[in-house]
Amino acid sequence: MSKESSNIAKGIAIILMYVHHLFYSQDLYGAYSLFYFPLSLDQTLWFSNFAKVCVSVFVFVTAYGITKQYIHKKIESRNELITNTIKRYINVIMAYWFVFVLSIIIFYQKSNQLLVYGESLVSKAFYIFIDFMGLANIMTTPTFNLTWWYMSLLTLLIFVMPVLLSFQRRFGSLILLTLSFLLLLNFRVDQYTAVGWYTLTVVSGIVLASTNFYELVNNSINQSKLRKLFIFAFSLVMFIAFSLFRQSYGYLWITDAILAILVGLICEIIISKIKVISIPLNFIGKNSMNMFLTHTFVYYYYFRDFTYSFGNSALVVLVLVLVTLLLSILIEVTKKVIRYDKLVMLVTNKVSNFIVKIESENI
Repeated sequence: MSKESSNIAKGIAIILMYVHHLFYSQDLYGAYSLFYFPLSLDQTLWFSNFAKVCVSVFVFVTAYGITKQYIHKKIESRNELITNTIKRYINVIMAYWFVFVLSIIIFYQKSNQLLVYGESLVSKAFYIFIDFMGLANIMTTPTFNLTWWYMSLLTLLIFVMPVLLSFQRRFGSLILLTLSFLLLLNFRVDQYTAVGWYTLTVVSGIVLASTNFYELVNNSINQSKLRKLFIFAFSLVMFIAFSLFRQSYGYLWITDAILAILVGLICEIIISKIKVISIPLNFIGKNSMNMFLTHTFVYYYYFRDFTYSFGNSALVVLVLVLVTLLLSILIEVTKKVIRYDKLVMLVTNKVSNFIVKIESENI
């Protein structure tokens, strides 16, 4: 899957996330006069519940991208694995920190939202630090923004990936996939926790990246338009079938992994070729991190009346996309003005050199 296709998939995922968050509960929007064309209310509720598959798409694209980077850069030694993991974490966490600090500066007086961390100065400082490190969901501690639970999953994913990749290189993709499936099935891992729900998705990303699955499919369909049409039709039918199965029977830890794979395939073989769709989705995907970090402040905490004031459900989603996309652009411009990227690079290099020095001393 190309970088463009990955961004397109993330663009689709962030829109699905917005649909899920905006309409999964009538408690959020029941007081507003909305009409749901082109869907009915029941169909909107069904689709908003289904749209939680967005998390699996993000997880799959992340696992796939990390695996491809390890393969491309031929990262194999222990030092390389550790250094690359730390660099990735610093880049992710410092992007989060920027929005975290900015959000507290802008919103803490208006909402007294820092009260979520408790009354005691000691506990407040401790909980803020845990949230600041993106670990609130793992530690089950308060968070400034409920949607930021995903930072814990992303942090866990970054640090678990080298272990899974090392296992896959030693024992092979088939053993990794089979063992993961059997462990989840037989040890009855709670499949509604992040670990149980998304493990198979992560492993699928590793396996497909390692086996060049999407590249092989692309090479195959480029040799025949009929074959391309067949694979696209097959992917679409399978996507619809697993979507219906998901909503009727569950097994989300399996269905969401399969649906994420199919989203990647459809993005790679079809959507990436349709410029009028791929260009805006690619741009949205590039800004998806900032959009994810900021959208709850807009639609839920502070500007709910504005968000739902547009009457039509599709228009509400579009407005939230445009507003948060603009916020993301402003955030990136601000980072460039204050040279935040230089700070990120400085911190990354300092920490990486420190880790390499410690590792060298231990040899």
